[in-house]
Order: sequence, then C-alpha cells, then structure tokens
Amino acid sequence: MLNQLRVQSGIFYARIFLTGVIFIPACVHTALAADTPLADTPLSGVKAKPGLVKASDKPTYENEMIRLRLIPRTTDQMAAFFEARGFPDVMINELSRYCFFTVGIKNKSKKVFWLELEKWQFFTGPLFTGPLFKGQPFKGQPFKGQQRIARIPRTQWPAKWAQLQIPRPAQATFRWTLLPERLDFQPDESEGGNIILERSSSPLTLTASFAVDSLGTSRFSAGIAPEVGSPGARDNDTRREIITARIDGLRCAQNQESQ
Repeated sequence: MLNQLRVQSGIFYARIFLTGVIFIPACVHTALAADTPLADTPLSGVKAKPGLVKASDKPTYENEMIRLRLIPRTTDQMAAFFEARGFPDVMINELSRYCFFTVGIKNKSKKVFWLELEKWQFFTGPLFTGPLFKGQPFKGQPFKGQQRIARIPRTQWPAKWAQLQIPRPAQATFRWTLLPERLDFQPDESEGGNIILERSSSPLTLTASFAVDSLGTSRFSAGIAPEVGSPGARDNDTRREIITARIDGLRCAQNQESQ
C-alpha cells in the first residue's frame, strides 16, 4: 500500500513539474485571513502596487500584474517524489529535515518583471504593518520581535551532495525541481518550482519584491543566463517600478500522522 501511495505521489509531482500546472492535494489546507488589501508601501522611492492576500487553501498574492502562489509540501510527499526519481536514501533523509513550498508565478501584465530570490524574506513573529523602507525587508534584518527563517539557496547544495557522495544524475534532477534564483518573466509567462526553508512550527510571513523592467530587457536580449543575474541597467535605475508582495499565515506542512 505504501509503495502504491509513493508511485501515485510520484506521478502527481511529475504532472506538476512537467506541465507547469499546480494541482492542489485535498490534504493541503492553509488558513489565511479574509481578503485584505496590502497597503501601498514605498520601496526604493517607488510606490508599490497594491494587491490582495486571498483567503483560500492556496496561499496567494495577486494584483493586476502578478499572481504568486505557494503550496506547502509534506515530508512524505517530497520523499515519495524523490524516491520515484531514484534518489538515494541518504539524500532523501537529508532533504526531509527541511520545509518545502512549491511556488507558482504568473506575469499577468504586458511588462517584464524579474524574480530575484535574494529579495525574498520569510519570518515569524508580529506582522509589520507600516511602510517598507528602502530595502529593509530584504537585508536579512527582521523587525523587532520577528525571527528570520532562512531559505536554502541552490548554491549551498553542491558541497552537501559532494560530502554525501550523491550521484550526479540525482543532483541534476534535484536542481531541476528548484525555482530559479533569478529569472525574467515575459508577458503572460508562468514559471514554477520548489523553494526550501529551515523548518519552523510557527506561522510564516513572506515578503518579496519584483522589479519591473521598463527597458524591456530579458535573459535573451541582455545575453545573460537566468542564474547569472538581471541587467545592470535595471539594477541602477532608481525610477523602476517595484511590485512588493506579502503573504501571511504560511506554514510548513506536517505529515498526517504528526498533525
């Protein structure tokens, strides 16, 4: 029965990663407050676009430009997917220590914006409702009473896999499941993948910023790879538009028997 469950779960995740369509399992429910406008907040001297944090089992931020959705994954779900991909037990055991979210991002606009995961911050503790001053949420310094929850970037994994003597094919498959660290989103483009956090039993808040590229440059026209970085001209343009998103009430998913 367990093996059958694992195979079914592996097929379920293959559909997610191969089609880009996120299917929500019935067991995943994350409670959020009722639809709440995210106040206009200045960041880098630019007024952020307002949006809504929607009350549903799909933790979501959405405005007229972007839809950002995070779906928590249990340890059992991820272990079943990794086992179906042929990952060794030592690799699965290491990954089981962490908190996984599957992220879906869609560009609803006619503009180009940039995903830059170094500008995402997860934290626990009291919610901050005042203005987000220039760069403050993304410098690694939580507000008073908050604790930052570390995201594990893909650059930290190669050394760990080398230490555990993980085969290269398994390492490559693992990288394929991760959300890119940096990527431009063209109009109407969607992208998804996993992010990995230190595990926490407390509710989490995500704050994230996306720079809208007024120059219309991309990984193609700029001649850069998605993992290298976004155009320097955009980084130096203080007049650029910023999308600031916040999702409250995120939780690391627990296996059914531990709930």
